[in-house]
Amino acid sequence: MKVKKTYRLEQETIDELEKLCSDSGKSATEVIEGAIHDAIRLPDTERAGEGWAQTVAALTDQLAVKDDQIASLGRALEAAQETAKAAQALHAANVQERALESSEQKERRRWRWPWDRQDG
Repeated sequence: MKVKKTYRLEQETIDELEKLCSDSGKSATEVIEGAIHDAIRLPDTERAGEGWAQTVAALTDQLAVKDDQIASLGRALEAAQETAKAAQALHAANVQERALESSEQKERRRWRWPWDRQDG
């Protein structure tokens, strides 16, 4: 059985109620009844306290794991950069060595006598 009652509410509360009704597609009566039932079933301490604390703790744990992953990836990146630097230095040394050998070979061929041919 429904009973008609009148209550005085602040305009801001009425505006919020109307928005909630519009967003949810429910009547003001349905929204108010749902809020009252939730308030009775879940006291404020359970709604905000323990559940909120558990959520914050879980998120904090996740952040710690992500921080460790980021640190590990940072170390891996530094190692990869050092490896790349070493590879570049080795490549440069090889290129320089080939360039020098090529110049020496050209110099030897220039001063060789034609009858001392040892190419082959």
